[in-house]
Amino acid sequence: MNREIERLVESYRDEMVEKLQELVRIESVGSEKGEVGKCDAPFGEGPKKAMDYMMDLGRARGFDVINYDNVACELNFGEKKDDAVGIIGHLDVVPAGGIWKYPPYGGELHDGKIYGRGAVDDKGPTIAAFYAALAIRESGLPLKKNVTQIIGTYEEGGHFPCLHHYLECADRIPSCGIVPDSFFPACFSEKNFVNTRFSMTVDTGLSPGSGKPVLASIKGGDAINIVPTWAEAVFVDEKGAVVETIREKGMSAHASTPEQGENAIAKLLEKLATMDFEPAAICEAIKTLPEKVCRDVTGEGLGIRVRDDTGETTNNMALISYENGTLTIDFNARNPISLEADEMVARATKAMEGTGFAVEKTLDIKGFRADITKDPAKTLIEVYREATGDTDSEPFANGSGSYARIMKDFIPYGIARQNEPLAFHVEDENISVDRLVESTKIYAEALYRLAK
Repeated sequence: MNREIERLVESYRDEMVEKLQELVRIESVGSEKGEVGKCDAPFGEGPKKAMDYMMDLGRARGFDVINYDNVACELNFGEKKDDAVGIIGHLDVVPAGGIWKYPPYGGELHDGKIYGRGAVDDKGPTIAAFYAALAIRESGLPLKKNVTQIIGTYEEGGHFPCLHHYLECADRIPSCGIVPDSFFPACFSEKNFVNTRFSMTVDTGLSPGSGKPVLASIKGGDAINIVPTWAEAVFVDEKGAVVETIREKGMSAHASTPEQGENAIAKLLEKLATMDFEPAAICEAIKTLPEKVCRDVTGEGLGIRVRDDTGETTNNMALISYENGTLTIDFNARNPISLEADEMVARATKAMEGTGFAVEKTLDIKGFRADITKDPAKTLIEVYREATGDTDSEPFANGSGSYARIMKDFIPYGIARQNEPLAFHVEDENISVDRLVESTKIYAEALYRLAK
């Protein structure tokens, strides 16, 4: 490890804490507000404000800044080298559902940890990437390649329109790099993403004289890539007066690890499946769901459970809506590389035959696989092991979805560690100051070795 780079990173410790706290305080939940290039904030004012913050920080520390239509930016050393090594993060965050001990947009520091949405995913790593690049720049060490930080503003939506726009517009794309939005020592594969929607529409006419409560609405979940923390069903009488509201609470988790959460929608559907209500067709349809989609997170009930060297299927029931006779349920599956989207949808469709539900694919993003015996992965793994002494953790595959899916020769690399609970998309998301600084040193050394 280069001692001068380590010394410089350590000297930034207090500033890094301050800047991450300020960045976390920007509520930057993203959504598609308008067409890129034709409005000021295509993915919302929060993500734009967060990107403005990082661009101002870059200018203040002497970086050349390029703004790509307020959806992505570059921070560069300013040297015009033929090639570059990149490090890429995102500033949008998922909604802060659930119950938090500390304010999700407070950026508060407690017991050596910075709390808030984005602390781990992905504002903390973005701050770490910035100060890693700064340390290399201020060290004055000779480089054969430039170091470029790329920052996007709408990653959590899953299809990465901000990065696609960057790839269309940038004059030079770094030839390899790091995506600090995963686990150390490196991720060699990310699973295929498939979002599906189960839907049905029925006649809302009531059975004469049944006297049963009438289901007026169901709502639940905040985002497709979070285990839902809430769900509710409202029942009315034949005159439309509310007679009962059933609410369920869950525990959030990242959609790639749904087993770590508690699904409020599943709990609600299991309760509704024991009840009799109108409309009869919806009541009967809901009774078919527990064994199909509620009682496991591997997709076994839908016949989509597959395992290979890139992992096992996970299926997160994320969103539900019922109103005026139409029931929709949205799922996010993370499939091993060997299970293609069309095959998965065909299996799910067959499993749902006779239930009244139609199955529709709403998103399909293919995963990737990298060779860990070659650079950049080989160097990244070596740097991590030298820095930490951890020789037990092996490169692995997972169900997360990062920019590495569409950035050739970019490797997901930290900031989390294996064998610890996934801190992404959960209540009281936090990162320790020590982890932030240590990871910055690892990123700086890795970028330096790839660029020298």
